[in-house]
Amino acid sequence: LVEGRDVKVKSLEGLMDVGVGLWEGMLAEEAERRYPTLYRQWRLDPMLATPPEGEPIGEAQERLLTAFEKAWAES
Repeated sequence: LVEGRDVKVKSLEGLMDVGVGLWEGMLAEEAERRYPTLYRQWRLDPMLATPPEGEPIGEAQERLLTAFEKAWAES
């Protein structure tokens, strides 16, 4: 994204994928087979369902907003 532009690249702590816990590395079909009800709930509304040992979407959202706010304040 920054190639050929005069911009500074900065890595931000807190910017990472949402943790999907035990679903990590599984194909969607396997998660659906092993956790049918939870998987369907999560697909319908990720705010209301969290994968086993995963990160709730609300917490991930807060983590990302905090990282952006911190970066903005430091710039």
